Amino acid sequence: MLLSTIREIVAAGLAAGLAVMWLFAGVTKLFSPLSLAYAQRLINGPRWLCIAIVRTLPFVEIALGGVLLTRHWVREAASISLALFVSFTLVLGIAYFRGSLTGLSTVGDCGCFGKKRPEAVPSRKIPIRTQLGPQADYIAARMVVRPLILAMISCVVAFKA
Repeated sequence: MLLSTIREIVAAGLAAGLAVMWLFAGVTKLFSPLSLAYAQRLINGPRWLCIAIVRTLPFVEIALGGVLLTRHWVREAASISLALFVSFTLVLGIAYFRGSLTGLSTVGDCGCFGKKRPEAVPSRKIPIRTQLGPQADYIAARMVVRPLILAMISCVVAFKA
């Protein structure tokens, strides 16, 4: 009985944290004009796909945040979150192994929460890893691990451990 209550409280806290994160990510992407450049660079796909993702993803993230905050359809929203985080991990992992994450700023800004600095627009040229040093490799690897950790949190919320 007590263990079940603790699980519910932890799941509710994690759901609220995910909701705030989704709302913040969605709102910052809405006001970020440079997200398209990052989506094209990370996805490395056709322009129409990048435009579709950039134009719909902020609204999906805001909707997920709202659903998780209202505590209606939490399992469904957490399952969708899990799918999104796994796909983000795959996209960032592929970009990492291609070497295109190492050219981002030293703060590790992948565009997941929008872009605010115009000087951080990525170039089409992919830098060589050895020129950037091990710190850039660590920052890029950290960007890949973050959505994986959030996917695990989504799994806990969806299935309440």
